[in-house]
Amino acid sequence: MKARQQLVECGPDPKKTAVVITFFNPDCEHCQHEATRLAKSMDKLKKIDFIWATYAASFEEINAFAKKYHLDNLPNVHFVKDVNYSIPSFYHLEMTPTWQPITKKDNLSRLLRPVPALRS
Repeated sequence: MKARQQLVECGPDPKKTAVVITFFNPDCEHCQHEATRLAKSMDKLKKIDFIWATYAASFEEINAFAKKYHLDNLPNVHFVKDVNYSIPSFYHLEMTPTWQPITKKDNLSRLLRPVPALRS
């Protein structure tokens, strides 16, 4: 799915069990790794909607990321450009990637952050 320069309205889908918002940056190595893992695991994750949000990337960069990691044609993966920096402000995000799972009952789970890579 291509990132489009328009407002997108999302609502609860009774067939889905949860929504996971991923705050990412296309240049982030952790984000790239997680995109690869997500694409490989999608058969097990069809009942979850994934929203990948970024504020720093252009629409071209977002679309290139989605295509490179084979997420561009998955019906339950959506990309958004957060032009107002709303998501990081609301969730107090400090790094990418950061995941915000939201259950069917609209309960916000704890923020999930990657373990930083160890340096030798």
